[in-house]
Amino acid sequence: MRLHDIVSKPLAIKHHVLAVFIDNEKAYKVSKDALLLKLLKIGKNGNVFSFIRSFLSNRGFQVRFGSTL
Repeated sequence: MRLHDIVSKPLAIKHHVLAVFIDNEKAYKVSKDALLLKLLKIGKNGNVFSFIRSFLSNRGFQVRFGSTL
């Protein structure tokens, strides 16, 4: 419901909406280059491609388990 609310408000006033969903379980099984190439092959270039390429660049993560980081 929250996602629906977030998306429907800008659409109601004719704004564009972009959503990127990443399955973290499988996110590291596909190389970033392969993903970007696939996006280009299906015609996703320009601003969308640049945004996703920038989002995937220089990313890292940390996991906390109890008091261990």
